Amino acid sequence: MSKKLTALALVLCLMAAFAACGKKNDEKPTEAPSATATPTDATQPTDTPTPTEDAKPAYANAVAVLDAVWSTLSDDEGFAAVGGSFMNPVDNAPGAIDLAEKDTFTNNLLIPADVQDKLVDVASLTHMMNANTYTSAAIKVDGMDAKTVASKIEASFLGTQFVCGIPDKIAIASVDGYVVYAFGAADLVDDMMKRYAALNGGALLADKNFEN
Repeated sequence: MSKKLTALALVLCLMAAFAACGKKNDEKPTEAPSATATPTDATQPTDTPTPTEDAKPAYANAVAVLDAVWSTLSDDEGFAAVGGSFMNPVDNAPGAIDLAEKDTFTNNLLIPADVQDKLVDVASLTHMMNANTYTSAAIKVDGMDAKTVASKIEASFLGTQFVCGIPDKIAIASVDGYVVYAFGAADLVDDMMKRYAALNGGALLADKNFEN
């Protein structure tokens, strides 16, 4: 009985978080001209060795990529979060999302249809109280390079109509074959995405601020 109640509570938290900031408003993000951060040379991979056939990925799956940062946060650095989706929520940790959950990809993670068609692995982590405060995902896309994926995610974000205000910013990084991105409050996104970009095989691809 307690397990059923716990699962129900997680689903309700996810519903509250996403319902508070779904897509349905005439407001769209406007890029702040002076707030755009261009990745520096330091954020770009240099002299990256060519992978060999024996090379193994640093992370087993998308959940492991998100957890590589989430699991290192102290109590003061962390926040109430839920991973996964309505169908399979995970309390206070990143969670995998089934590739059949197209609505979640479109409405919550803002993944455009042409990227959805090539997804092979997806995980998410969202602020438990409000998805506009922090929503993040790690995705693996077959047959599409990281910069192209990042550009499409950014365009989807710009085209989204948010119900309860526009997130402060979006940042996107590549991490060992995955694309990791987050949108929400500037302080949370800045802190988390800098950590992802610093991971093994990490590089910042986009870091843009927006104003309401």
